[in-house]
Amino acid sequence: MKKTLIFGLLIGLILSGCQAPAMPMSESPVEPVTVKAETPAVVKESVPVETIEAMAAEPETETAEPETTEPVMPETDESERELSLADYFPALENSRRTFKGVGIEYASYSVRTEYTDGDRYQFHNNNGGTETVNVFEVSESEVRLVFTESENYSRLDRLAHATPNQERILLQAPLVAGHSWEDPILGVSTILRLDEPIVILGTELVRALVVESEEMINYYAPGYGLVKTVYPEHDISSTLDQIEYDLAYPERIDLVHLDESGRPMGTTVTFDIKTNDPLEARLSEALRRPSPEGLGLPAGFEINRIDKEPFSPAVSVDLGAGIYDIAPEEEPDRLRELALTLSGYFSASDVYFSVEGGDYDSGTLRLDRTEPFEG
Repeated sequence: MKKTLIFGLLIGLILSGCQAPAMPMSESPVEPVTVKAETPAVVKESVPVETIEAMAAEPETETAEPETTEPVMPETDESERELSLADYFPALENSRRTFKGVGIEYASYSVRTEYTDGDRYQFHNNNGGTETVNVFEVSESEVRLVFTESENYSRLDRLAHATPNQERILLQAPLVAGHSWEDPILGVSTILRLDEPIVILGTELVRALVVESEEMINYYAPGYGLVKTVYPEHDISSTLDQIEYDLAYPERIDLVHLDESGRPMGTTVTFDIKTNDPLEARLSEALRRPSPEGLGLPAGFEINRIDKEPFSPAVSVDLGAGIYDIAPEEEPDRLRELALTLSGYFSASDVYFSVEGGDYDSGTLRLDRTEPFEG
């Protein structure tokens, strides 16, 4: 019974949350460049290229006596033992990893790296049913999940946050076969092997570290991180199938425009953003674009700061004084379009506006920063 409950909790993020963002979304096709991964852990077979004729042409005295040079020895188990936890769990900035699933629809998913700061990495998972933000802490002794937030469809920085009741330990030193540890969610985890041959990216053979937890087995490869997850009792698996490097991710946002009758109309667009790019700056650029690709906000429009507590229905947005460049006769409609757009993007029911830390006051319209916008 305990194993079934634990499995249910572990796979909950895969199976749960088919809810979409507040505004309807339409896909914008993107043609990312896929670059083949490079890693020292790839194992390949080599075949001599010398022809039989060339070999036969060599004098017998030369072929009989090999050169007395020092041989190049292959990597040993000792070199593998020197690999650190960070080698098995890299940040992979500006990348998107795609996993191919078997056994259930949501076993296929993608992972992109949004933010990094020292030993903390923020990954954004999308399995087609829901999107989840996970923050990991990678130390010399452990790789630990410290924060997770499902139904997160925006690019908010969560590196400083924590969800203690959902923390779990993915890897732990020493990296030797037989080492075990325990946490309340995954139960007992054990390193089974350090050099399991496994095929990833369609054709690449790597040597993976294998960790078995209750009802789940994870495979980690140096330079790649997690490359495969298997749930043996349920015939479900997810395997790394593609990596895109040097990626400026096309972040989607559903813009809201008001038609002549004042009805809101949604248009899905994208704006490019890389790992550690400030959301405020990239979002401001997108909203300044002319309609319908943007909201047509003034050239001086800037978002100074965005605050939204995890799982909160409210978002606070501090604007620069350039917002006051909106023509007075357009001001109510432009602010309403901005509020509806941000409400959808951040999945927030309440939007609070401030300007340079104070109340919004253009001379023709005043908004209290402590009260949600009602336009």
